[in-house]
Amino acid sequence: NIYRHQISLASDILFTSTEEYKVEAAKYTKSPNEIYNVGALSLDAFEELKFDKEDFFKEKFNIPNEKYVLITFHPETIRADENVKFAQEMYDALYKISSNIHLVITMPNADTAGSVYRAQLEKLKKTIPTQVSLIENFGKRHYFNAMHYAQFLLGNTSSGIIEAASFGKYVVNVGDRQKGRSQSDNVMNCNFTSSEIIQTVQTAARKGDYEGNNVYCKSNVSEQIINTIKEYFEKL
Repeated sequence: NIYRHQISLASDILFTSTEEYKVEAAKYTKSPNEIYNVGALSLDAFEELKFDKEDFFKEKFNIPNEKYVLITFHPETIRADENVKFAQEMYDALYKISSNIHLVITMPNADTAGSVYRAQLEKLKKTIPTQVSLIENFGKRHYFNAMHYAQFLLGNTSSGIIEAASFGKYVVNVGDRQKGRSQSDNVMNCNFTSSEIIQTVQTAARKGDYEGNNVYCKSNVSEQIINTIKEYFEKL
């Protein structure tokens, strides 16, 4: 957040992904009249997105032809000293959840303590190999395929907060990693304990598709940004 605020303070024009962020940015920037809520760039041209056929996608990544939950856990940044404990809570919850639905898990990023979560996920795969698909990195296109065909999402990644609502998916958002971000009504928050994760997952599994709005989704995001920058420099 320190670096984000520094960049905002140094900028003459700001583009935010939600109205909430626009209001917040106006409190500490030098150019409150040059802040524009344009939506999230990751959802630009979302309405034109085309998905691979489900059987083709699953065969490509060796995912069984059954229902699954899409899972991504990264290390906590706010309570980083508790990541060993959190990784164990994650393992315990996923082991229990796997008795009801297949787990498609994307591996943690390179954050500090990422190896702690990775070790628990690899242990989980060895323990229940037929119930777990570990994917190192889908890439954007195939990750969107994975989200499209998932029953719901679980973890603490920003994709659950920003993109999942546009895919009609509920999200079980665990812990504090995404704390403070704008959220749509598809996000179901819970603490980083196995019991709360399991309970919230059970609720999400009963909900079906999410049919509400996504606060991050707007049309023509890149075009809005380009046009606004052109208009700004024409005034100089």
